[in-house]
Amino acid sequence: MASLPEYLMSQGITQAEFAKRIGASQGFVSKLCKGTGTPSLELAARIECVTAGAVTALTWVDLSKVMVE
Repeated sequence: MASLPEYLMSQGITQAEFAKRIGASQGFVSKLCKGTGTPSLELAARIECVTAGAVTALTWVDLSKVMVE
């Protein structure tokens, strides 16, 4: 599993090009890369599909808040 910035760098894709692929703005992709933005569930799923699973929807989930004891 890769982070979004790692994926973009490894694939040689600009934030602007990736934004077009997922139907978002370049500014929002920048926020996702910086960790200051959180995608909707639908957008997170689209990112996972567009990256063929390299960047999963769980990337933006704080699992410590999901896990129950």
